Amino acid sequence: MKIAVFGSGAYYQKYKHYLCKCDIQYIIDNDKEKQGKEIDGITVYAPDEVDYNQCVYIIILIRESVEVRAQLLKLGIAENKIISYFDIGEKILCVPLTIKSQKSNITIEKWFEKSKTPHIMLVSHELSRTGVPVALMNLAILLKKMKYSVLLVAIKGGNLHNELEDNDIAYISEFELYFKNASFWKNAGKMDLFILGTVGLHYIIPEFAGLGKPVIWWMHESDPRGYETYKRPVNYFKNIFYYTGGKRVDNALRKYWGITTTKELLYYLPEKECKDKRRNKEVIFAIIGSFVKRKAQDILVSALERIPAVYDDKYKVMFVGNVSSNMETYYNDLKIIEEKHSNIEFIGEMSQTELEDLYGLIDVLICPSRDDPMPIVVTQAMQHGITCIVSDQVGQKEFIQSGKNGYVFENENSEELACIIKNVIDNPIEWKKMGEKSRIIYEEKFSEQRMRLQLMEIFNQVLL
Repeated sequence: MKIAVFGSGAYYQKYKHYLCKCDIQYIIDNDKEKQGKEIDGITVYAPDEVDYNQCVYIIILIRESVEVRAQLLKLGIAENKIISYFDIGEKILCVPLTIKSQKSNITIEKWFEKSKTPHIMLVSHELSRTGVPVALMNLAILLKKMKYSVLLVAIKGGNLHNELEDNDIAYISEFELYFKNASFWKNAGKMDLFILGTVGLHYIIPEFAGLGKPVIWWMHESDPRGYETYKRPVNYFKNIFYYTGGKRVDNALRKYWGITTTKELLYYLPEKECKDKRRNKEVIFAIIGSFVKRKAQDILVSALERIPAVYDDKYKVMFVGNVSSNMETYYNDLKIIEEKHSNIEFIGEMSQTELEDLYGLIDVLICPSRDDPMPIVVTQAMQHGITCIVSDQVGQKEFIQSGKNGYVFENENSEELACIIKNVIDNPIEWKKMGEKSRIIYEEKFSEQRMRLQLMEIFNQVLL
């Protein structure tokens, strides 16, 4: 099949291997600096230099495709010849719909042949090492232990695939390619239950609900922007059941979408063998999360700048998390503090295994987020008996009695946060006892036993 691709950047690099059996006649790009050069042995052309009659399809490999589509239509190209990466799974026959796991890559048909009922599909927006994907991965691990056949589907890819394969979780990555694939939806109809993990999947909910099987929409967001942007996407499906990851999420769902038929379903964390904590000369604090304004690393930096220099040899702070390209300025502005203080260190993203090692090292976790429904890193710290300092906009605030089993400070109040940090440094016996009490929060709210009981109750209701 002869094709042309529009775009030679990140999306071309991401999707080109799916076009392996196609004959790419042209790579097209509006960037004059790229025109006339070669990529993968193929010349890059301007849009008006191409003989489109030679091509069955022109595939737009750019994230925002509306303007490019309009540009191609103005050049007189038939609309049915212009497709995007969303159409690859339907139009380009060489795209295999495979399920990946620790053992092998197989077709979805083979997976159904080898698996046993009931079948449950979990759906995530991506496979990043962030809250919702990790929560769904842990849920998949538990469901397998409960003898369900589980398939995790992600709209986009990410680094979590390593952990999925380590735990032998069957998954489909980059589902955005298969969204229009009739074969996928035919097989999806064989599932007994769907669990979708974020508000951001609003556009795909009707597709799953339309299959007539129970759909659990497991919400984890409390930011009003998501609800206001998407509004309430579905009102007419009676097989959609709304579950929320805490009171903040429940309040948002009721306020912005007017949905009152909600039930709470907190995620769980698999029990870990907590390592003996190293006895540190200094108190080691950590903040863990992607570098974005919502996670409020800047509030912690402001608090640290308020702590007198005489404390510098008594504590250490580690900033852990990934940095996306659009957050580099924010990150670099924060990182300046590292140059001023030898006890402050910025570290990159960590895998779940690496985080487990980190929890064996740190004494206190700080989560100063401006909005964070129920961050997994806080629960992981509690699981390891680590004292947590959280803002009053963090979901776990509802379980913390400040000064008894952790600390809660007013959102954006860096001065109050600085006072708490100094108090922790000055009173080591006090925060060590708090860490032991924080472990109780994990056991009562986020343990495997609690999740098992909740799942059994839910499945008895929806899997009739």
